[in-house]
Amino acid sequence: LQPVVQDSKNFLRLMKDYNQKSAYRVSVPTLQYALNLIAEAQDDPLTLTGEAMDQQEFMDEANQAHDFVALRTLHHRLLGLALLFEEYDTAEEHFLSTQQLRFGVRWSFVTIEEIFLGALVYLSLSSEMPSTICATTSSSQKRKPTRRKLSVNRRKARQQIKKVETWVQRGNLNCVDMLHLLKAEEMALDASRRRRRKKRESPHDEVRLAYEKAIQISMRSGFVHNTALANERAAQYFLKITMGDVDSPWHDWGVFYMRRAVENYMEWGAWAKVHKLEWQYEFVSDLVSKHGQDGKGGRGSFQGRKRFKKRVFDQVERLSFDDLDVSGHSNKSGK
Repeated sequence: LQPVVQDSKNFLRLMKDYNQKSAYRVSVPTLQYALNLIAEAQDDPLTLTGEAMDQQEFMDEANQAHDFVALRTLHHRLLGLALLFEEYDTAEEHFLSTQQLRFGVRWSFVTIEEIFLGALVYLSLSSEMPSTICATTSSSQKRKPTRRKLSVNRRKARQQIKKVETWVQRGNLNCVDMLHLLKAEEMALDASRRRRRKKRESPHDEVRLAYEKAIQISMRSGFVHNTALANERAAQYFLKITMGDVDSPWHDWGVFYMRRAVENYMEWGAWAKVHKLEWQYEFVSDLVSKHGQDGKGGRGSFQGRKRFKKRVFDQVERLSFDDLDVSGHSNKSGK
C-alpha cells in the first residue's frame, strides 16, 4: 500500500496541474482508501475522510458535477473497507450503490472486484453464526437473521458467483483466485449447516483443501490482499466450528491460518486491519510484536515500481493535500 500511496500522490498532483477534474475525483478515493488501511485515517477507518479528502465534501462535489463514475468509485472503496472490517450490513448498502451507479460504465477489473466483494458480503450474511467468536460490536452481529433472510442472501450470493464463473469460463485469469475463494466459502457454509442439521462431523478436510487452493492461487497470482483475505476467511471458519475449544486440532488450523493472514496483511501494509485482528485475537499480538512495527508505514516485502524520474519525485516529496479540494483546484491563491 505504501507504493500505492506514493504513486497516487504523484498522479494526483499531475492531475491538479493539468486541471483534470474528473480524473482527480475518480482517483482520490483510492488514495484515501489506502491511507485508511495503513492506519492513517483521522477518525473512522470506514469513512473516507482524512489527508486526501473529506467524504461528505466529495459526495457533494460529485453530485453537483453529476459525476456518477466518481460516486461509484467512492462506494466501491467503502465496500472494500466495510467487508474488511466485517460490517456486512454497511457493505451490502455500498454494494447496492455500486450496482445502481454502473449505467454507462464499461466493464473492467473494478467491476469484477465489486461483484467478488458483493458475493463475499452475501455469503457472510448467509451464515447463522457470527463472523468471529469474539465479543465485538459489529452491526452485523447485533441481531440474528431469520431463516428466510438467510436463504435470500444465499441466493443473492449465488447470483454474483455465477457472474464470476462466467468470466473464468471466458478466460479471465484475474478471476480464478476469486472464484476458488467463493467456492471454498460456499463449501464452508454448507458444511456448517450439514453439521448442525445431521449432528455429524463436517468434511473439514475438504473445506481446508478448498481454502488452501484459493490461497495458493492468490499467492501465485501476486494478489497479496486476496491471499490475506482467503487466509482470514479460512481461519474464521475453523475458529467458529471449534467455538473456543483450544484442544481441538481444528482450532490449531484456525490459529495457523489467522497468523498467515496477519503476515499477509502486514506485507500488504494494512495496519488498521492488523490492529483489528490484534484486538480480536490474543495470539495475534505476539506475531505483531515480533514483526517490530509500530503499525504505521510498514512497507512489507512488496516494492512498487518507480514510474517517475528522481526529479519528479523531488518535486512532490513534500506533497500535502491541505491545499486541494475534491475538484482538483488549489485553495491557495497565486498557484
